Amino acid sequence: MTTATAAGSSPRLSSAQARSMGQSTAKINLWTGSERSGKAVASLIRWMTYVANAPKGGSLVVSGKTFDTIFRNVFGPLTDPAITGELANLVSYTRGCADRDDARP
Repeated sequence: MTTATAAGSSPRLSSAQARSMGQSTAKINLWTGSERSGKAVASLIRWMTYVANAPKGGSLVVSGKTFDTIFRNVFGPLTDPAITGELANLVSYTRGCADRDDARP
C-alpha cells in the first residue's frame, strides 16, 4: 500500500511494494496477498517500468478475462493523473488487436 507523506508531496511505496517490484524479474510475475495491500499499484508501476525499457520489436500484451476488466484494472488507473501523475498523458489504450493485419478471422 502506498503510504502518505507530508501534505502536498507524492505518496511513496511501502517497503513491501518496493521489494515486490525489485523481485519481479521473471517473464511472468504474480502478486498475492490480502486485499488493499498495494499489489495493484506495485504491479502497475512495475509494468510501466518494463514498458519504458522493453526490448525493441515485438508486441507487449496485457491479457484479462474481458476488455472491461483490463481497462478497469490496468488502463483506468494508468491513465488517471491522480494515480500516475504526468505519466498518465503517456499511456494510451486501444481495445482489441492494434494491428488488424495480424488479426485472425
